[in-house]
Amino acid sequence: ISLAESLGWALAAVGKPFYFLLSRIVLALIFILYLIGGIMGFSLFLWVARAPNFKNPSPPYFSRKGLLFLNSLLLFMGLITLCFGTLYPLISDTWYRVLNIIKEKTPQNAILNSWWDFGDWFKVIARRRVIFDGQSQVYPQAYWMAKTILTHDENEAATILRMLNNGGNNAFEIINTQIKDPLEAALLIESVVKLTPEWAEKVLKNFLPPEAKEKVMQLLFSIPAAASYFIVEDTMVPKIGAVSYLGNWDFSKVYIGQKLISREEHKIIGHLVELGKDKDLMQKFYQEAFLISAKDLDDWLSNRLQFYSPLANGIKKDDAVIFDNGFIYKPKEKTIYSKDGYIPKSLFIFEDNEVKEIVYNNPNVIYSALVSEGGEEGSYKCILLDRELGRSLFSRLYFFKGKGLKYFKSFIDVDEGNKFIRIYNIS
Repeated sequence: ISLAESLGWALAAVGKPFYFLLSRIVLALIFILYLIGGIMGFSLFLWVARAPNFKNPSPPYFSRKGLLFLNSLLLFMGLITLCFGTLYPLISDTWYRVLNIIKEKTPQNAILNSWWDFGDWFKVIARRRVIFDGQSQVYPQAYWMAKTILTHDENEAATILRMLNNGGNNAFEIINTQIKDPLEAALLIESVVKLTPEWAEKVLKNFLPPEAKEKVMQLLFSIPAAASYFIVEDTMVPKIGAVSYLGNWDFSKVYIGQKLISREEHKIIGHLVELGKDKDLMQKFYQEAFLISAKDLDDWLSNRLQFYSPLANGIKKDDAVIFDNGFIYKPKEKTIYSKDGYIPKSLFIFEDNEVKEIVYNNPNVIYSALVSEGGEEGSYKCILLDRELGRSLFSRLYFFKGKGLKYFKSFIDVDEGNKFIRIYNIS
């Protein structure tokens, strides 16, 4: 355990009263320094104002050493203000309470799954293990967690989470040890996490000896020994651009780009099909690879998604829901448009125990809309988003509260206005 982490555990053990006391001491010291500096500065101002000329090398109240001390003190005050003026807790009181509930209500060996930002909070305050954190975000777990957040397939999400909770990056390491190609190892895992155990085993046995295949199958499909939880919250909404760029990174395109010159088309496409990829899609990527320019390469290899608005509140009046972002939703007609005439590409709602998409023929903006019911009768929420996010696991857990999902059961749910912390037991 690093020195910084040990210090974090020690501070967490002391608790919030310590942080409160420390902040008050620091503020008192800053006030005293400003008071001393103010008195000395005002004295200097009086000397300058009263002096008929500047023949005296220093004011009568201070020696040269006194002036040097004054300058040093003012510089020190500036540094203190700069440091502590921008030092504030990233964790809220609500999060602090939630983390203590997690510590009290979950098994000690439980694993908390979320984006890396919260990893240190989970370890230090909740005292629970994590998939990755700020110190380990450079490892492949970040890619797999991003894919989990973005996927439309709950089964794929469950398989990735079993893999991560059973052994972190071990599945990749086992495969890469056998085939000795990191890119192909990643491609193979990408394919098998979408398959049933029976089909995954058939694909894996083409690349791995029996013992290695069995180890990977155990990591992918055996239920983790430790209880697992999945957490989403409001700050993940603006982070979705970075999350999606990582999670949408297409290793098939990378492979084609690397082999484009040195290998024939049928061999490239054939090998990708052996790794579980769709033949028609790979042929499409192959043709695109010839046309893509260097400046557009990153955009071709991945797709950055975003939410286009904050979460808006809506109240039902007669047969329409009026949102405070200017959009109007009519539940019976399943239409949504803005007062300014904007029509989104599509609308996502939860109905008949599933997320449904209503596609419009005449959109005039680049985004879709997602509408969910609020906590009170007749209240609704609306957010504007890229179409690919409408059915993502994140949207289903955060906006639709996990409705219709079979592996994610609500454990803790906290609403503060339009900011939510939702924690699910992965069953």
